[in-house]
Amino acid sequence: MCAVSQEIQGRTRRRTSLFSGPDALSVRNTIGLKGSENMKTPLTKERVKHHLTYHSWKYLMLVALSIMGWNLIYTTTAYRPPAEKIVDVYLCASYGDQEALDAYLENIRLTEMPDMEQMQSIFLAVASDDYYGTVQLATYIMAGEGDVYLLSKENFVNYAGQGALIDLEPYIHDGSLDTKDIDLSGGWRNNTELGEKHLYGIPAKAFTGMEQFALTGLEDMYWCVLVTGGNDVNAVKLLDILIRDFVPETAQASE
Repeated sequence: MCAVSQEIQGRTRRRTSLFSGPDALSVRNTIGLKGSENMKTPLTKERVKHHLTYHSWKYLMLVALSIMGWNLIYTTTAYRPPAEKIVDVYLCASYGDQEALDAYLENIRLTEMPDMEQMQSIFLAVASDDYYGTVQLATYIMAGEGDVYLLSKENFVNYAGQGALIDLEPYIHDGSLDTKDIDLSGGWRNNTELGEKHLYGIPAKAFTGMEQFALTGLEDMYWCVLVTGGNDVNAVKLLDILIRDFVPETAQASE
């Protein structure tokens, strides 16, 4: 009888030790037992406020990362027209009415170049003493971004000499590009790689009609076509349309 009593007392002590000590609350919660009222942590406005004070940045970071993730997914999965369906105009101009110019380009796309899927303008703030702008322009050109470019004389001479611009002579000879009465002398530049002189640009001074897009200071700028754009024929076609629409018949442009 004493042995049975001792066995019962031993089991009771083991149960007591199981639900006591520092891990008692975890064990009780795990097996569904109720803890004492003193061990509960009630949720109050003060506790919520305190939590948000020290941890709100975590939630903001989570939201920002979620938005960045969705943007990345959209960017990588969104449809992009092939290069031969795009004619983008890059303008090295610090100011201009981009909305009006884009509306003009979209009208040209719909009415005269319906095979194109995208035609838009991109303004680049590039100054001779602006290192960042110069690097940005070089990056776009090396990457083959854009088709028709409006460049300053300095950049035009530089990229023409490097062979980054297409020779416009063949398009004038076959009638694809009508330069009207524009003085093209300033557009002839030496290609240092070939050791030859070709027509790489159209002096922008003649494009007086582009004042409607708030484009000014065109005296020392040139319209040209990027050799790596991937859509030479349509880029030249757009350049021809720009000449038709914005250059008076008696235009004279100097270097």
